Amino acid sequence: MTASAITAGAYQRALDNKGLKLDFSKANPDAVAEAQRILRQTQASAFFKDVPLAISRGKLTGNRSFDKALLQFQTFLLGRWSRIRHDAYRAGLKTGNVSQFVNIMAWLSVANVAELGIRRLSKEAISLLVSALTGEEPDLEPFEDRFTEELVKTVLGNIPIVSNLIGVSVYGGQALPAVDLPARAGKGIKQLITGKSTETKIKGAIKALLFTAGFGFGIPGVRQAEQLIREFIDQTT
Repeated sequence: MTASAITAGAYQRALDNKGLKLDFSKANPDAVAEAQRILRQTQASAFFKDVPLAISRGKLTGNRSFDKALLQFQTFLLGRWSRIRHDAYRAGLKTGNVSQFVNIMAWLSVANVAELGIRRLSKEAISLLVSALTGEEPDLEPFEDRFTEELVKTVLGNIPIVSNLIGVSVYGGQALPAVDLPARAGKGIKQLITGKSTETKIKGAIKALLFTAGFGFGIPGVRQAEQLIREFIDQTT
């Protein structure tokens, strides 16, 4: 839905810049190309031509292999950081184009607050679901108690490398995704074999299965899935 909205908006803006009207019966090739470029730039792309230089050329540390491992799954984040570092600061504030700087930072602020709200709503929905299944009181922490902390984490999460460290502090694990998945899979197998209780063995089996699937088959969202299942088991046992 996000990609569709962005593509439609970018296409309409490209037509407006050309002084053309929207015609659903005939697409404008130049506007289509511009809309696709904006889509790749804002929503990340796996195409080599769209990959940031930090990954494709090893511009971050000078070692391309290490940079690829360090910045794995961070294409979207790098695109957003480029928007801040280049479009907002270098091509905006630094050149005296204050309106461009303010416009970019204002919309990024809206995106950060929206992200914070969505994350909070998802946690509340999960807590209410678990409460409905178990009959226990939902564990709902007052939002205002941690709003500042969560907002700071979200804002700092826009910065490459720093976002890795925040992820480690919040979710645990390794800073390198390429190392994190197999390490978690191994931990799950060990927990399954050496666990003393049935609950521990079940958690180990789930962890081993999910992270093996993520590492071996590239299935996304395994860390979040494992966290949800673990929390559900904790509240139902």
